[in-house]
Amino acid sequence: KKILIATTALVATAGVAAAADVSLSGTARMGLQFNDATANVTDVKLHTRIRARITATGETDGGLGWGATTRVQVTNGSTSETVNSTSLWLSGSWGKLTVGDTDPAADDFGLASWGFANVGGGEAAEKSRYTGDANVRYDGTFGAVTVVATTGLTYDNAVDNSGDWSLGLGYDFGMFAVNVAYDHDDNYTVTALENNSVSAKVSGTFGDVTVGLLVADSDAYGFGAGVDVAYTMGNLTIGANYSQIDDDNGLLGGVGSDDSYEIGFKYGLGGGATLAGAIGQSTAGDTVADFGLNFKF
Repeated sequence: KKILIATTALVATAGVAAAADVSLSGTARMGLQFNDATANVTDVKLHTRIRARITATGETDGGLGWGATTRVQVTNGSTSETVNSTSLWLSGSWGKLTVGDTDPAADDFGLASWGFANVGGGEAAEKSRYTGDANVRYDGTFGAVTVVATTGLTYDNAVDNSGDWSLGLGYDFGMFAVNVAYDHDDNYTVTALENNSVSAKVSGTFGDVTVGLLVADSDAYGFGAGVDVAYTMGNLTIGANYSQIDDDNGLLGGVGSDDSYEIGFKYGLGGGATLAGAIGQSTAGDTVADFGLNFKF
């Protein structure tokens, strides 16, 4: 009897495994970060992080694709362990529907970041891209056109839906692409008011050079703009960005303009390892920098 039960369980388990492809992938990084903010006791600190992602994918008899993924993350040794970034999706010729941990449309484009852990040179303009949340997202690709729509639904019957939503549209012209997005935050926590944001980016690749221009405007933060550029030669890529925000007309404004910038590099060492570093200035006027290694598996 025990053999029969064990055999039945094994057959059932094998059937489940055969129905889906399960994979493990991830990233890791280690290095030094610098920030000379006046409040800091020390300007230099060690930073480590590893992210492991488990993904399962399958397809129904009718050709409907499905998938589920979750992420385990450990930061700075073992001081911060989390299981997060869980999402599930369905896909077909009509597009892809994702629920769970996902992002508004404007999160798809920003300024290129540099450093092994991103020193944040693009933060000035990116403040105005969006503030809303999303846990339901639709992505569709129709030739050169991409369409994105998101919303935020509640996980708790005692809590109302967020009322947040966003729309995005992109067009790939070949040598360059254009993306635009509109984000509605129904109750922005900082102001307890609605926050509407609109953003656009034009980016293009011309031989070994990639350039991009980002503009964004929001009720809360005002108007922001930024530019990024990168040049690749073999395993080495060097790049920079600069962004500025004029928040005089924003609900959180009245302090004038802030800017931020960075310049950095990435060098592929092979075997999934990359050496990277950057230096720049934050919107607070502090010098920020980092230097370290990224790994991909």
